[in-house]
Amino acid sequence: MGAPHCTEPSRSGTPPRRPEPASSLLWILIATAIVTAVVGALFSDITTAGLGAVNAVCYALLIPLQRRGHTNVVGLTAVSVLAATAAFAMWMGDGIHDTATFILPVVVLIGGTMLARRYFVALLSLVVAVVIVVGAGELFHWLPNDRYPLYAAVDIVVAPILLLASGAFIHLFVGAIHRSMAQAEASDRGYREVFNATHEAILIHDARDGRILDVNDTMLEMYGYSRTEALRLCVQDLSADRSEYMQERALKRIRRAVARGPQVFEWLARRSDGTEFWVEVALRESTIGGHGRVLAVVRDIGERRRIQEQLRHSEKMEAVGQLAGGIAHDFNNQLAGIIGFAELLRAGADPGAPTARHASGILTAANRAADLTAKLLAFARKGKNLSVSVDVHGLIGEVVSLLERSIDPRVTLRVELHASCACVTGDPTQLQNALLNLALNARDAMPEGGTVTFRTKGVVVGATAGSVGSVTPGDYLRVEVTDTGVGMDEATRQRIFEPFFTTKPHGTGMGLAAVYGTMSAHRGVVEVVSSPGAGTTFSLLIPAGSPDASAQPAVRSTPPPSQVDAEVLLAEDEPAVAAMMAELLGHLGCHATVCQDGETAVRCYREQPDRFELVILDLTLPKMSGKDAFGEIRKINPNASVVIASGYTDDTKVQSLLGAGAAAFLPKPFRLAQLAAILDRVLGRERRAAGEEARPC
Repeated sequence: MGAPHCTEPSRSGTPPRRPEPASSLLWILIATAIVTAVVGALFSDITTAGLGAVNAVCYALLIPLQRRGHTNVVGLTAVSVLAATAAFAMWMGDGIHDTATFILPVVVLIGGTMLARRYFVALLSLVVAVVIVVGAGELFHWLPNDRYPLYAAVDIVVAPILLLASGAFIHLFVGAIHRSMAQAEASDRGYREVFNATHEAILIHDARDGRILDVNDTMLEMYGYSRTEALRLCVQDLSADRSEYMQERALKRIRRAVARGPQVFEWLARRSDGTEFWVEVALRESTIGGHGRVLAVVRDIGERRRIQEQLRHSEKMEAVGQLAGGIAHDFNNQLAGIIGFAELLRAGADPGAPTARHASGILTAANRAADLTAKLLAFARKGKNLSVSVDVHGLIGEVVSLLERSIDPRVTLRVELHASCACVTGDPTQLQNALLNLALNARDAMPEGGTVTFRTKGVVVGATAGSVGSVTPGDYLRVEVTDTGVGMDEATRQRIFEPFFTTKPHGTGMGLAAVYGTMSAHRGVVEVVSSPGAGTTFSLLIPAGSPDASAQPAVRSTPPPSQVDAEVLLAEDEPAVAAMMAELLGHLGCHATVCQDGETAVRCYREQPDRFELVILDLTLPKMSGKDAFGEIRKINPNASVVIASGYTDDTKVQSLLGAGAAAFLPKPFRLAQLAAILDRVLGRERRAAGEEARPC
C-alpha cells in the first residue's frame, strides 16, 4: 500500500531532532533580554537596557552547559537570573507593587514545568525570599523609591503564601501531567512491542487518502527500507512494476475495506532492491486515536506458493502418469501381437524374400513403438522391475563409453566422481537409460559443442528436496549431469518432464519423462537448474545403498536358448495376443491351452493339474485377476510353475508374485527368443528337479 502521491524518499537517515525544552527556553530568554535592552536604549532607560544586556550575556554563557546535558542546572540558573532581575527591578522600583512582580509567577511556572523536585524547591525558596526581602524593604522604607508606601503589612505575608500555594499547585499539576505522560509512554511502549513482535508486516494507512502513517519493524525488514523512507513511500515503491499492481488499484482496495469490511488478497510486492515477491494482504478498518485508519497486515507467501506450485505439479504429473501407464499397457498388448506375428512371418519366409524383408520392417517399427511405451511406463513409475545393488560409477562409465563412439567431437566429456560409495538399490537398466537420456539431452543442447560433466557426491537430506517432489531424510547419492549449452527459460523448465513435450524438431518428448518416472520409482527426485545462455544441470537424488561386491553396472542380455516341449496353460484375455502367444509356443514345440479369464484358467488347472508343466498368467484378467488366479493355482499345486506376463512392469505386483513363488516374469511385448529363454530356464529347472533330462524339439 502507499501514499497517493510519490515523493523521492530521503536516504540520509533519521529525521532532525526536536530541540530540548531547556535549549528552547534559553533562546527565548536571550531573545527577550535583547529586545528588552533595545527597548530600554530607545527610551533612554539605562537601567532597563543594562539589565537586558546583562541577562542576554548570562543566558548565552549557559548554552555550553546545556549542550553537555546539564539540563536541570541550566534551567535553575536561567530562571534564577530571571528572578534576580525581577528582584532588582522591584527593589529599584515600587517594591512588591512593581510590575516586575508579575515575573515571579512566570518564574515559578517555568521552574515547576522544567525542573526536578529539589531544584524546583530551591527556586521557589529563592522567589519567596525575594518577595519577603523586597516587602520588608518597602515596609521599613529601605527602597530608593519610597513614593508608594505599603498600605498593609499583611501583604508581606500574603504574597509569599500565594506564591507557595501557586508553587504547590503547579508542582502537583505538573506531577499529574508527568504521570499521565509516563502512563501514555508505557502504553505506547507496550503497543510498540506488540506491534513489532508479529512476524507479519503491518502498515497503518489513513482511511481517507491511503497515506502510510506507521509501520512495524517486520515491514522494514521485509521490504528493506528505513522507517524514515517507509513513511515517504507510495504504492509504486512497494509493488511490482506492472499495471495490475499500480497505486489506484491499491487505493480501491483500501476504500473497499472501509466500505465493505475486511479484504484479503494476494499482491506482488517489491523490495527496496527491486526484487519481487508474493504477499498476502489483509485490510481492515480501525479507529486509532479517534481517527479512521486502515490496518494492512502483510505476510510473505513466497514459500507457500512455491510449495503449492510444487504440489500442483506433482499432482498433474501423477495424473498424467496414470493415464500414460494405462495407454502403455494397452499398447504393449497390441505390440505383443504385432511383434509375435511379425517374427513368425519372418521365420516362415526365405531370408531374401520380400516377405522376410517386410516382416523385418514391421519388427523395426514395432520395436521403436515398444521402446516408446517402455518410456511411458517408466514415466508412469511402472518401469522398475529389479531391485539389486547397482554401481552408479560403473553405469556412468558405460554411458561415457557409448557417447565417446557417437558424440560430436566438439563435445568434451568430463567425469568427476567424488562419492565414496556409489552403490544404490534399483534397476540397473532403468538407471542407465536415465543417465543416457540426460547425456543425450545435454548433447542436443550444445549444437556448437561444449562440455558435458558427470559428477557424483554423497549428500544427507533432512527435508524436502527438488523442484518436482520430496524425499525422506537420509543418505543419498547425488548424480549431476551438467552441460554448457543454451539453457532454458522458466516456462520451458516447468514442462520438461511432461510426456510428449519437446523443443526438438524430431524429438518424442519422452526422454525426460522417463527420467522423472525412473527417479520416482526409485524413491528419488530429479532437480533442474537452468537459465537461458547459462547451461543446464540435472541432479538425480537416489537413496544410497550399501557397498556390494555383486553390484551390477547393467543388465546383460543372454544368448538365445534351445527349444522346449511342454503342455502350457495360457491365460490371456486379448484374443489377438492369445492367438499370437499360442502360435509362438507351438513354434517352440509346445502345446498351449488358452483361457480368456482367471476363473476358467483355475478351473482348467484344477481339472487336470498333472497335465500342465507350465502356466502363463496375464496380470490383468477378467473375472479373476492374475494375482488371485496365481494364489488359487498354488493352492492346488504348491509346486506349480507359473510365469507372470503383463504389459505393466509394476515393481510392487511383480516382485510380490516372484517372492511368492512365481517362476519368472515375461514383459509384454516380448521377442520369441525371450519367451524361449524363459521356457527353457523354467522347464529345464523343473525337469532337473524331477530327475528328468530336458528334451530338445
